[in-house]
Amino acid sequence: MGDTTTTLELYTGGSYLEKNPFWHIEESPWKAKQVIRLLNRQRIVPKTICEVGCGAGEVLKQLQQRLTEDCELLGCDISPQAIELCRSRANEKLHFLLGDVTKMPDKLFDLILVLDLIEHLEDSFHSYGTSGNEPTTRSIKCCWTSQCRRFCAPPR
Repeated sequence: MGDTTTTLELYTGGSYLEKNPFWHIEESPWKAKQVIRLLNRQRIVPKTICEVGCGAGEVLKQLQQRLTEDCELLGCDISPQAIELCRSRANEKLHFLLGDVTKMPDKLFDLILVLDLIEHLEDSFHSYGTSGNEPTTRSIKCCWTSQCRRFCAPPR
């Protein structure tokens, strides 16, 4: 029998970190720059941001350096190894949470980032398929799902 590691086990068991010891942090400045560019273009100044599948947390750290000081940032990941990498980046306004964002208590965010995540899902069409509903808040559509709707704050 061959190795049948599930996608969940790949991230929770440490295999992903073994193959990617820096968890792609070298790409983070470019990603953060693109997010800032989109925010500026749309004149969005978020006060709260959640990144789903935050990895090592470097994108959020880069964003924090470019956003207003009062912006609260939360990174969520299912990988204990990724959250451990985030520890050095955490501060008073930048927090990280181990777990599935869809199972956390209701909290609203002005912006939800889903960057380079969908291709890591076992069933991306099911997990992030279209719901047929358009967002009721002003948002950047990196990825919009009915699961995310309950986490987005109403427009200010």
